[in-house]
Amino acid sequence: MENKSDLTALRAAIDEIDRQLLDLFCQRMEVVAQVGLYKKAQGLPVLHPAREQEILERVRHNCPDEMGDYVSDYFAQMMRISREYQQHILKGDQ
Repeated sequence: MENKSDLTALRAAIDEIDRQLLDLFCQRMEVVAQVGLYKKAQGLPVLHPAREQEILERVRHNCPDEMGDYVSDYFAQMMRISREYQQHILKGDQ
C-alpha cells in the first residue's frame, strides 16, 4: 500500500503537469485562432480531414503502443475543440 505522502507527491507532480498542459493548451489555441483568421481571409473550410488524420497517425506512432488509443482520443478531442473555436472565429464572434 502506498504511503499517503507518496500519493501527495504524485498528485503534486500531476498538478504541475496540468499547469504546463494548460499553458501549452492556451498557446495552442492562440495559434488556432490565427489559423482560423487565415482560413477566413482565404475562404478555406475549418475541417481539413487529411491534416487531422496525419496528426493522429503521427502522435500514435510517437507514443508507447499501450497508450496509442488514449493519445488518439486525446488529440481527436483537442482537434474537435480547435475546430469549434475556429468556427467561433469564422462567425466573427471573437
